[in-house]
Amino acid sequence: KLTQKLLPRLYVNKGIYYAWKGWFGTSLKCFRKANMLENSAYTNCMVAQYYLFTHKPDSAGIYIARADEKMISQKTTDVESLWVYYTMGYYYNEIDNSEQAEKALKKALEINIKTRRTYSSHIKEVYKALAELYKKKNDGGKAYFYLKKYMEEEGRFDSERFVVMNKATEDFISEMKQSRFYKLK
Repeated sequence: KLTQKLLPRLYVNKGIYYAWKGWFGTSLKCFRKANMLENSAYTNCMVAQYYLFTHKPDSAGIYIARADEKMISQKTTDVESLWVYYTMGYYYNEIDNSEQAEKALKKALEINIKTRRTYSSHIKEVYKALAELYKKKNDGGKAYFYLKKYMEEEGRFDSERFVVMNKATEDFISEMKQSRFYKLK
């Protein structure tokens, strides 16, 4: 049972890795394999993301519809729902359906509030998508508001990463000093 749950996620992670490396054919194979094994809202969403990333909104639309169906018919975790709604919003913005885009992105924000920002690492992308949506709609006030929220989240993450990097560096230096001290004895 554990293999059935982990194997599709492994393929998703490999698909993401290959996409970032620019190996799009291999990436798509991994996403499709994950979707074949799990066929969930999340795996359909990841295939849709691939098609959005490679500028194929028609293909993405097929998987967006499937992800939406799966969210209704299957139990979907909050973090996966947040990601699916973000992807849906991104897709609808790409095809110039601003009403549906706004609805999906606002749903992602609701999930973020409901979970008390447990998954806030994803929310900055939602803020960015909302800023782009309102920019397209020529609503400068809302575009600025969400762009500011995005920048605040980005700044918060940068600060947290800096703290973690400093701590890791200090721990490493401390370990090196101790190991040298023991070698000198």
